[in-house]
Amino acid sequence: MPTGREHDDGWVSVELLGVEHDVWSGGWPARSDAPTVVFVGSTLTPDELLPVARLLATDGSLRIASYRRRSLGSIRHEARDVVELLDELWVEQATVVGVSYSALVALQAAADAPHRVERVVAIEPPALHGQYVEDFRAACRDVVADTESDGVAAAGARFMTTLMGPLWSIDLEELLPGSHDRFIADAAQFLTCDIPTLLRADFDEDDAARITMPTLPLGGGASTPWFADEIEALAAWLPRATRVTIPGADHSLALTHPRELADAIREFLTG
Repeated sequence: MPTGREHDDGWVSVELLGVEHDVWSGGWPARSDAPTVVFVGSTLTPDELLPVARLLATDGSLRIASYRRRSLGSIRHEARDVVELLDELWVEQATVVGVSYSALVALQAAADAPHRVERVVAIEPPALHGQYVEDFRAACRDVVADTESDGVAAAGARFMTTLMGPLWSIDLEELLPGSHDRFIADAAQFLTCDIPTLLRADFDEDDAARITMPTLPLGGGASTPWFADEIEALAAWLPRATRVTIPGADHSLALTHPRELADAIREFLTG
């Protein structure tokens, strides 16, 4: 398991490329031959995938690590952190899972280090390649403008209201206790660094062509058409893509449908 400064509930602080990362390794069995799955934390709710990670860790058949990514202003640089974590874990290959922003990080890691990534799960990746790309980019620019004019707190609350509805704060805390405080702590990073980073992202068809391992582009059936269209666009590029849709789920599916998501990932790993 990862070594470093231990916290409560399975969290360890591990130094990667000179910076401390929080890594959850509660699902790290003694079996050294168990397949490894690395969950890359997303933005605003960096522990969004933790409920899924915990479900997959219950029977001890997988080695699970979930880490809180850091904002570096470059998707390609963040992809290097994935490989650095594998080195720290003494893992040669792993399945890498990302959601929303971090789905793009997972895909970039697979493109840049295909010998280290065995499979990829990309849950509702940002809409940067399909027919809604200009709408998505315009929405991102609006978030940046809101932040500059109204400040982080107001812009962050407006963004979350659009994403989850007016009761987003209560709903988020019920789905993942402690996530509201984490949102407050990470809102500035998301609004001033992560959104501009998405606008600069340059993952393209040449990158996708290097992803020859099995991939699972996965979305929610009730999500905005942006993400379904993005999954369709990526699946057309990825040579070994298997598309899955979780009925009734939206962009928050990792929090609202963790069991269905865990089942889909487990089937993908064993299929």
